[in-house]
Amino acid sequence: MDKADKRVMKSIRSREPFCEPFIKLSMILKTGGIKADGYLGMCGDRISDALLIDGEDVRIDFANFPDMELTAAGVRICRDILECYVSGDIVSDAYVALMEEKVVRVHVNFADASGDETAWACQCVYKV
Repeated sequence: MDKADKRVMKSIRSREPFCEPFIKLSMILKTGGIKADGYLGMCGDRISDALLIDGEDVRIDFANFPDMELTAAGVRICRDILECYVSGDIVSDAYVALMEEKVVRVHVNFADASGDETAWACQCVYKV
């Protein structure tokens, strides 16, 4: 079993749904060697000025303002702005990592839905 399979099995056993994976803007900047203190606000302002914050794929992390959270689609949408601060390889790596997490989430949610259908079918059979 690889790491993704173990996470899928753990989530299925605990019956915890997997949420959409996010990465913090500050994490992308730190990975690129940029101190988040100085450039986090500027990068966030540029994303905001471009009207890219939609609340789903790109959202403000109010607990750690001015940080933002991005999904894989959000990284793709903000790619041009992110590449002004870090290399394209780092942005691509973040996108790939988020897409791998998304695949795990799809497997977990599919298995959970399959289990729910099986449980429902069993209940119907036993009620007859």
